[in-house]
Amino acid sequence: MRGIYVGVFAVCVLLAGCSTGPEAVAERFLNALGDLKFQEAKKYCTPESKETIDLYQSIANSQQATVNANYTKVDSCQIAGNKGTCFYMHEGKIEQVNMVKTDDGWKVDMSFNTILELEKGEMLDSVEMPIMVSPDSTVQDSL
Repeated sequence: MRGIYVGVFAVCVLLAGCSTGPEAVAERFLNALGDLKFQEAKKYCTPESKETIDLYQSIANSQQATVNANYTKVDSCQIAGNKGTCFYMHEGKIEQVNMVKTDDGWKVDMSFNTILELEKGEMLDSVEMPIMVSPDSTVQDSL
């Protein structure tokens, strides 16, 4: 009987350690990337994202990058259907990584297209329209 409990406990520990939810996948990816383990990081990415990781690797190699273990804990994930965003702290700022659920489970989506869409959205959000004011008018007249 004791053997059954030990066996059940071992299975539970294995399943907990092999969690495949978006938080766990994002955390493993970020830790591998922070440790400069690019091949390991690719295990957690969509096929399209692997090119981005190759680019990161060449930049890291050319700049003789050192291990940066600042990516350790995913704070939360927002999931909508088969897509999501996981948030984590990096150098005192909240950062995000996009996730997508595939037939193989949750994967990090860092494809060039995804990055460009994010950058475009952030740039549009940060653009301030100048207010044109002539010397004879007030700000209210310009609005």
